[in-house]
Amino acid sequence: MALEDIFRALEEQANNDCDELLKTAGAQADSIIGEAAEQEKAICVQCVEAAGQNMRVAASKKRNAARVAAQKRLAMTKEAAITRVFEEAANELSSIRQADGYETLFKVLLEEALDGARGIPTILVDPRDRELAQTIVDASGRDGEIRPEITTNGGVMVVFGDGRILRRNTVEDRLQKAKQQAQATVVEILFS
Repeated sequence: MALEDIFRALEEQANNDCDELLKTAGAQADSIIGEAAEQEKAICVQCVEAAGQNMRVAASKKRNAARVAAQKRLAMTKEAAITRVFEEAANELSSIRQADGYETLFKVLLEEALDGARGIPTILVDPRDRELAQTIVDASGRDGEIRPEITTNGGVMVVFGDGRILRRNTVEDRLQKAKQQAQATVVEILFS
């Protein structure tokens, strides 16, 4: 019986050891599962935060792109309007000679171009304005050679100093300057 008692004692000891090992293994497994669950939660939180950040960045980029696109559309619309207005104005300029006050306008353009000139200038005019230019120059008491050599809807070009200095003062030049200023405003809108 002693041998049977020893085997029973060994079996009981083995069962106790197995139970203890299973208990310890279960506790370790529960601990590992708990840690894994915590890590999973932390990883999920990080993923959600990263996804949220990515979404905010993407939304910000889309907003900025939409804002730039809207500014471009606005600038293009304004540019088209400016172009249309100045094309219409250029068409209107073709009949400016028939308008009341053209002689006064021509006189102002001529006097501005001659202002501060020394010597005898050469005054380039459209052939349709030759007589008017001569009348204005004669009435002013100034000297100047009138040459009907340019094509313009109104105004003059004055050459001084043996052809070294040229002053342009035509209605087309004035219109072009106004157009450039309007276009500069559009560029400012586009890039501000």
